[in-house]
Amino acid sequence: MAVMAAALGSVLIVWRWPSAAEREATRWIRDYHRLAALGGSQWPDWGLSYPGQLALVGRLTRPESRVAEAWDSLRQAIPASIRPAIPRWPGARNRLLRVAPILIQVPKMPAIRRALLESALDPRASNRRFAVQFACMDVPVPKDLLPLLEQLAGDPDPSVRMQVAVGVRNMPSGDPAAERLLGRLQADQVAVVREAARSAYRSDAGDASLAPPSDHAAPSR
Repeated sequence: MAVMAAALGSVLIVWRWPSAAEREATRWIRDYHRLAALGGSQWPDWGLSYPGQLALVGRLTRPESRVAEAWDSLRQAIPASIRPAIPRWPGARNRLLRVAPILIQVPKMPAIRRALLESALDPRASNRRFAVQFACMDVPVPKDLLPLLEQLAGDPDPSVRMQVAVGVRNMPSGDPAAERLLGRLQADQVAVVREAARSAYRSDAGDASLAPPSDHAAPSR
């Protein structure tokens, strides 16, 4: 029995032990917030690797626990007039507060953008709206993200569709598929989605003032 218990314990330790990328992301978050609290430069003096950035994406969008799901389901049953007074489960919000400042500033490789949008496709994922926002933040938004944005344009959450509209709007003009999707979003039943899609601003791939997405895994200070 002792041998079996030890073996089971070893399996559980291995199963729960964070990967190298997750440990790197944890260290980066800790160093980032320590420097931010000091009021100086917010970037640690060591680069966050590509796997570490992917670990940040996973940490931001990891689905909530069953306890959080039960809490939010109960919250949805409360009348809308008093629902704002009932806080959501703190897990996803805390992750957003800790991880979002880093994801906003990290130069996003195409694969990081895809990972953000793919994570938002999971209806169980946390912070889906923000995942789409971060993926589309650097303009122009690459055309190869359009298939993922097309899938997300049918999402039942209007806040997700609104961010999709912003992303499609920030693609270089002239692509027929992008224009069709933009027209679809301009006819959305929810006003905030329509307004986001109908904005006069469109990015221009030929505008020298628009920097292309970085191809470097590690941001500089």
